[in-house]
Amino acid sequence: MCDINSKKQNYTVICSVDKNGLLEFANFREWSKLKPNSSTISLSVTCTGGGVIKLPWPFRSFNLVRLFVLGCLVQEFFLEVFDPEIIKRIPDKLEHVEIVDTTVEIDFKESMKISVNFSEISAEYKCGPLNLRTYIARNVSVVSVSDLQLQDYRSTHDPSNTCRYKAAELYELSDTNESPKFELPMLTDNLYFPNLKVLNYTNTGHKDIPNELVDWRREFPKLEKLDLSHNHLSRFHFKDVGYGTTPSGYINLQYNNIQSLSETEIESLSLLESALIDIRNNPFNCECNEITYFNQFLLQNDGPAAAGLQAGYEYLWDIKCVQPPRLAGRKISELNKSVLCDADVSIYVAQIATLSTVAILLLIIIILITRYRKDIRIIFFTRLNIILPCQPKEDNAHKRFDAFISYSSADTEWVLRTLAPRLEVEESGFNFKLCLHHRDFEVGSYISDNIISSVENSRHTVLVVSRHFLQSEWCVLEFRTALRQSLLEKRKHMVIILLEDVSLTDVEADFRRCLQTMTYIKADDKLFWDRIRYALAKKSRPVRSSPSVTINTSTVNSDVISVVTS
Repeated sequence: MCDINSKKQNYTVICSVDKNGLLEFANFREWSKLKPNSSTISLSVTCTGGGVIKLPWPFRSFNLVRLFVLGCLVQEFFLEVFDPEIIKRIPDKLEHVEIVDTTVEIDFKESMKISVNFSEISAEYKCGPLNLRTYIARNVSVVSVSDLQLQDYRSTHDPSNTCRYKAAELYELSDTNESPKFELPMLTDNLYFPNLKVLNYTNTGHKDIPNELVDWRREFPKLEKLDLSHNHLSRFHFKDVGYGTTPSGYINLQYNNIQSLSETEIESLSLLESALIDIRNNPFNCECNEITYFNQFLLQNDGPAAAGLQAGYEYLWDIKCVQPPRLAGRKISELNKSVLCDADVSIYVAQIATLSTVAILLLIIIILITRYRKDIRIIFFTRLNIILPCQPKEDNAHKRFDAFISYSSADTEWVLRTLAPRLEVEESGFNFKLCLHHRDFEVGSYISDNIISSVENSRHTVLVVSRHFLQSEWCVLEFRTALRQSLLEKRKHMVIILLEDVSLTDVEADFRRCLQTMTYIKADDKLFWDRIRYALAKKSRPVRSSPSVTINTSTVNSDVISVVTS
């Protein structure tokens, strides 16, 4: 399976793993341990037919300086995350990492464990190899091996941890349009690459310039090449404030979705003196209203010098139209306004006026319906037993419970005396089947397993939020699990009940974003129980209305239904 070539104290290990093969990185590590400390080792692994390599992050092995993985399925990626002694006793010598056409398996339950116990993770694990010179991840995808999908591979960040890659010269993350992406490092935001020369984000699905690349000389003072080609960028803006130590650079924006240049883009070209921006091979649209500013800029200047641009921008005067078909292939610099805007629009004035009037009326109607659509649906459903059309399809009738109630032990009395009786008793008009901690958790199982199972087996998760809730690690874990279930099922899974006002500064980032985008019902809202009932009921069948609740025009406009009481 593996061939070993040696020259003095330099070892090259070349391994081939076939369809049914398995390479244990631990075995390679034991072999490398026997080599002299002054030796250097390179490991190259090529897999065919889905061959597997068990490769735990951060890829440390004795005297390993170069790692190459091609076409493999990587397993046990989180194996050593809570065993820092394994990593600490192995010197960090890895300088070159190249992973190509590879899939990395991530277990959702393991990632949840990391999130809950984040403070126990060592800095060596968070940053990975700090002596890297080159890092290449080309066509590398991340998949979840559990029932729940992994929505964001870098979902856990540590702003207090700083990683400095002083030797790094090349960083490539390319050919990965899927999310999540396999990035390095995983678990921290404070990254410094003082000597990085090449940054390659080719074909990564970017629609906007990342914020850290707008002021790129501040973040990467020695960067010579920034490659953002083959993405979906339609606009760009860069700053150059003199932080860089490299006199020139190259920014590749070819094969994006740039259809015209506005004043902002032209300004970037002129102010960015330390780099050349390449926008060739983009689908320029020469419709009259799209290209006018760029066209006039080219006509008013006969070259880069006259336009105040550095040498190298001569190509701008050779850019050709792609749209519309009548102008395709013609240079923008050779077209005047009469050619670009030759259509006689006077014959369309009456039609445009009529259509505008109709459009305004329709817009007003749509705004009114949109503004009160939630209240209309709720009242029709809970009071009149009428299901309005265009309800989202529910495919969760097989769930064991209607709702899993997540709450702090300090709020037990309100849940058991007020909420649960009203929701479970048939005479109240609700008759929902609830999953409660003290009653329905499986005895003998881990709490985290019970939480995940309860969320998965419930049509909804009701979060009873208070200050006590936010201070409970298990309650926060229940929220994260419910949030991932909402994303997985792509429907309104969570129902949030706010028992008391909480300060946003006391709330973690994910929960804060939820609270900031929701409209709540106060304690005096007469649709309080109607909203809970509407949120939990199966829309395929109406439920018996309760005569004790009156109609109000308060509104809930959110993808996650929220209820507030005090």
